[in-house]
Amino acid sequence: MIEILAVTCNGRRMGVTITGRVGIFPAATQIGDAVVAFFGGEVPYILRAITPENDIYHFIGECYVDGIMDGEVISTDEDSRIVFHLV
Repeated sequence: MIEILAVTCNGRRMGVTITGRVGIFPAATQIGDAVVAFFGGEVPYILRAITPENDIYHFIGECYVDGIMDGEVISTDEDSRIVFHLV
């Protein structure tokens, strides 16, 4: 069991979102990065805003966040959707 955990967490670190959800994040994750879930995705991802207007993002990597895996937080309400421009 310890070996599986070591392999899973290699290059990653534990953390907590501002809403109090525990997760495993890429080592490059920084405070202020966004945890996002894409429609149809199985895992959430980390994005970092690279413009002051927060409309262009850099893709950091996938993560595990308890309670939002397998699209659990995806809303079908179109008004709640946000469009990201990834570079």
